[in-house]
Amino acid sequence: DVSLSVTKGEFLGIIGPNGAGKTTLLKLMLGLLTPTSGDATLFGQSVSSMDPKERARIEAYLSQDVMTSFPYPVLDIVLMGRYSYLPRFGKESEHDIEEAQRALAYVGLADFESRLFNELSGGERQLVLFAKVLAQDPTLFVLDEPTSNLDIRHQDQFFSMAAELAEEQKGVIAAVHNLDIASRDCSRLVLLDNGRVAADGSPEHVLRSE
Repeated sequence: DVSLSVTKGEFLGIIGPNGAGKTTLLKLMLGLLTPTSGDATLFGQSVSSMDPKERARIEAYLSQDVMTSFPYPVLDIVLMGRYSYLPRFGKESEHDIEEAQRALAYVGLADFESRLFNELSGGERQLVLFAKVLAQDPTLFVLDEPTSNLDIRHQDQFFSMAAELAEEQKGVIAAVHNLDIASRDCSRLVLLDNGRVAADGSPEHVLRSE
């Protein structure tokens, strides 16, 4: 029983206790789950009916899971964000590489191109994956508690960058567990409780004692 819409320039924080439905809602938005009723749409088109590459040019997903067992160079990880723009069996162009390098510079890891992803700290890995979704150049960023395992410095850095994306007229949706950060950086909050919207509005409206 959830109905909501998100516009460009909005930073929507999804909050609520464990089991409230935050991750399920995000996966419905991404087409990773099929709703038993209702629909999730992007610009009026059903998410589940879209071609995956088409969908990937519109929305990008970042989860809290930063594990990988393969020693990929950091630049290769970020270039994975350009997959939806490549022709079949095609290789990355100079433009793709420039976009990946620009994303790494934005997150403060310009010198990390050749370092191995599995040798980085947890905070550095998550910043690399954030650079990957930046390189994807979507209209909508969907972030599932992306800083839950990070220290406060990396949390602040991460959400400040997400807020900047909204200021650049991107849409940002994030499941957030840190209510202090949610109140500071999100322009709107939706509180979920047992799969329903318990409150929807500005942080001042939603984060009240009652």
